[in-house]
Amino acid sequence: MRSTFPLSNTIQQKQSVNAGLRKRLESAVRSAAQGSDAAYVITGPVFDAAEVAHSGPGQVAVPTHTFKVALIVSGEQKTMYAAIMPNAAIGDDPLASFLTTVDEVERSLESNAAGFGPKT
Repeated sequence: MRSTFPLSNTIQQKQSVNAGLRKRLESAVRSAAQGSDAAYVITGPVFDAAEVAHSGPGQVAVPTHTFKVALIVSGEQKTMYAAIMPNAAIGDDPLASFLTTVDEVERSLESNAAGFGPKT
């Protein structure tokens, strides 16, 4: 399977999340895509807080959540998956508890676009 770049190089993540919940989600997406004709996956940050936390000398915005949307194509069949997950260490909650709709992902992104700005 080919990929363009890993999420860990694009946003601030806690290691416990990256090695836990996010790893489980990545594995589930890979399994769903196995044997398909194509898989299109979009992943990114969600800033779902009144005040966005910043980190490091460059004051990089730290997302409260991340989203993943996957479109799996097999012949004429198209299956869409969407999830929003916290960017914080949590227990072994089942992945199904983070599944949502693409509409909800879009609403989350529209409602907090201000989180991308620099800290003042």
